[in-house]
Amino acid sequence: MVRRRFVPTLMGSSQISSIGISVSPPTNVTVGTSQQFTATIVNTSNTNVTWQVNGITGGNATIGTISASGLYTAPAVIPNPASVTITAISQADNTKSAGTTATIVAVASNPVVISISPPINVTVATSQQFNATVLNTANTAVTWQVNGITGGNATVGTISAAGLYTAPAAVPNPAAVTVTAISQADTSKSAGTTVTVVAVVNIPAAVDVQIFTASGTWNKPAGARSVQIAVVGGGGGGGGTATIAGGGGGGAGGQSTNTFAASILGASVAVTVGGGGAGGGSGLPGADGAATSFGTSLQAGGGGGGAAADTTGAGGAGGSGTSNGGNGGNGGTASSGLAGTAGAGLAGGGGGGGGGNNGTFGTSGGFGGAQGFAAGGAAGGAGGGPGPTAGTPGTSVPANTPSGGSGGGGGGSSSAGSGANGGAGGSYGAGGGGGGRTASAGGNGAPGIAVVTTYF
Repeated sequence: MVRRRFVPTLMGSSQISSIGISVSPPTNVTVGTSQQFTATIVNTSNTNVTWQVNGITGGNATIGTISASGLYTAPAVIPNPASVTITAISQADNTKSAGTTATIVAVASNPVVISISPPINVTVATSQQFNATVLNTANTAVTWQVNGITGGNATVGTISAAGLYTAPAAVPNPAAVTVTAISQADTSKSAGTTVTVVAVVNIPAAVDVQIFTASGTWNKPAGARSVQIAVVGGGGGGGGTATIAGGGGGGAGGQSTNTFAASILGASVAVTVGGGGAGGGSGLPGADGAATSFGTSLQAGGGGGGAAADTTGAGGAGGSGTSNGGNGGNGGTASSGLAGTAGAGLAGGGGGGGGGNNGTFGTSGGFGGAQGFAAGGAAGGAGGGPGPTAGTPGTSVPANTPSGGSGGGGGGSSSAGSGANGGAGGSYGAGGGGGGRTASAGGNGAPGIAVVTTYF
């Protein structure tokens, strides 16, 4: 009989085979970026693993860190050596592990690309903006050079740290220069373009000038490229007086100027020219001047009328504009018998105030304000002397000069009886002078004007 020997076995036991790590992405990892690693555990229900980098659980800032889920983040600087070992250790049996190698690499650097939106011809003494686009690096700063000189110089032109190139005052020899942008992340990477510096070409500009001394319509000429507009508001009238104090001078109209692209203006534009304010009669204020406008694009306000005399006549306010008109001068006081003050001149002169009287003697009216926008422009009209004498009218300017005239002088006062009238404001837009003493009138304000110059 054959005897058989039975060897008992332990039922239900299991064995843990070696851990297999599958790495779906490449094993090259760029500095500062992250990479997911995956560990597959077989033959155990506990599939958890502990992750290490170069034997350090969780890694560190020098060799990179790894999370409990296997997300590896490369260090900011390539370590030495550049390759590190990523290891997964089974938590079911810490004698079982597997690993892979990750190599830390630098950011790929592409050459600088310069995009130039404007033309590459640059006129002497003008500026041109250049732009550089840097790819594949967080540091997009560049260093700008002209003909290999950082920042350039006065001969070849200068360039700012922001890429603004300014051509030299004279054309260099040769006229072509090279503008280069060098990557600050990798100075071996650069790109450039050629700029040709050209002289100024003077082409006589054809112009069309239309002068409006009354309201009308401007029709845009064919081929118009830009339109320069100047408008002056009407001047305020001087104040009259029925007392022994002087009336106030009228304020000058404001002046506005601007240049527009012809393309934004309508084919026809209404032009409104403001009239001058009438001078006030005995004891009456002067009327305000009216505004002058070019459609809704530009406007200059009219000057305020001078006040009628009470104890004194206040001068009218200057009209509004890109340059305000001059204020009218105040009339002389009844108590002191002082002369009226002069009108101030900006866009045009305000009228002078009328003379005062203290019941014993009369005084002269104030001078009108000087003509606006003219170096050494004409002075305002002279104030009337005691006696009485009327104020002198202000000086006018030519119609093709969109500048305010000078203000009229204030009328003179007298020791008894009626005073003299104020002088009229000079064209365009100046204020009238105030009246002096009883029963005298203020001068009329000058009308406004609009001048439209079209360039082709």
